[in-house]
Amino acid sequence: MGDSLHLSLADLAALTFFLVVWVLHTLASDGKLISRVS
Repeated sequence: MGDSLHLSLADLAALTFFLVVWVLHTLASDGKLISRVS
């Protein structure tokens, strides 16, 4: 049961990569939005 909840290294890497891309995309979108407003 416990092993099924354990993330493998590949899953962790993919999750981290997705999170980084999402954060960068959000920051980029916010930056563009701020530039347009100002």
